[in-house]
Amino acid sequence: MAVLKSSTTRNSLGEFKPIFPLIGLLLVLLSALVAWWLWLSHIQTTQKALDSLDEMVVDRWKANLDEYARQLADIRRDSESKNLLLAEHIADLRSKVIHIEAATSRAYEVIQAAGIGEAAELDFKKAVGGPYESIPEASDPSAALVRVEALLKRIEHSSLELARLTEFLDQHRQDQATRPKGRPVIQGKAWLSSKYGERVDPFNGKITMHRGMDFAGPKGSPVLAVAAGIVTYAGTHRDFGLLVEVDHGNGYTSRYGHHEEIRVAVGEAVKRGQTLALMGSTGRSTGPHVHYEVLYKGKHINPAQFIDQQN
Repeated sequence: MAVLKSSTTRNSLGEFKPIFPLIGLLLVLLSALVAWWLWLSHIQTTQKALDSLDEMVVDRWKANLDEYARQLADIRRDSESKNLLLAEHIADLRSKVIHIEAATSRAYEVIQAAGIGEAAELDFKKAVGGPYESIPEASDPSAALVRVEALLKRIEHSSLELARLTEFLDQHRQDQATRPKGRPVIQGKAWLSSKYGERVDPFNGKITMHRGMDFAGPKGSPVLAVAAGIVTYAGTHRDFGLLVEVDHGNGYTSRYGHHEEIRVAVGEAVKRGQTLALMGSTGRSTGPHVHYEVLYKGKHINPAQFIDQQN
């Protein structure tokens, strides 16, 4: 029986043979086993990673996408709501533009029809009017804001034009109110007794200049202001007896004499048709009547040009 004393063995010739090939085979088998075990471990780890990815990351991504979808829906809903409010605001502005421009146009037409103002005088080169034709709205919010700003400027411009028209019409109404018109007595309650111009003086029979018109009537009849103005004199005059003088502005002044009683005071503002005094026969007079004069820029003018106009 051979005894193994070292890592070698004898062959038939009595020589020693090494056992390393067997050991190498064993090592190869062991390495393969280890590689297989590592591969199996890797597969298991990868599967666990895949399982983890499916359960955690994908769910998180899905949750994020759901949140993004909700946010987009909110944005779209808010955008639609804001666009609706913006459209309503634009429509409101347009209605104001239409109203102002229509008012401006009507006022200008009234002025032209009445012949009380020239276009050059009013300088209405920029005044406009007519129907408003809408333009399709742009979907871009910035474009809508541009439209709003344009409408605001249009409203501002039209408002200025309307303000100028209103100022002109107010001035015209004031001019009309302060311009002598009509008779200083109630129609049908008094009559014309002496015209403006040369006449025979009732006291001395001489030809004299009568710088007013006389209206006779019952004693105590109302004497009326022929235009709005400020009372500048209310007292006694040598020739006219109790006299009232009214400054109407724009160069016009009216005088009323021979009253029985004065009903206004100096500095008082009066309106057309207001009672200034009661008819009498004070001063140089032959009977109850009112002597009526009109002065323009300090000079007497014939009141007849105002008499035929209605109060």
